[in-house]
Amino acid sequence: MFKGTLSVLVGFVIWFVAATLGNLLLRALIPTYIAVEPVMAFTVPMLLARLAVGFFHRSSQVLLAHMSQGHRSNRFTFSR
Repeated sequence: MFKGTLSVLVGFVIWFVAATLGNLLLRALIPTYIAVEPVMAFTVPMLLARLAVGFFHRSSQVLLAHMSQGHRSNRFTFSR
């Protein structure tokens, strides 16, 4: 039970860090991203960059699910 609870907490922290770093990276690499983010008027390259951030974010969840392989409920939570 402790390992399952810890996996959920670590998963949340990894999710938060990955999403925050991805957003900060987009802001640093695409100068106009900061201006269009409040109104969500993204260009195609910006949308593709957001999709890539989502992919890497999802990959971190899958990695965590693989690391906590002993608990079926954790695999279900993080692999969907």
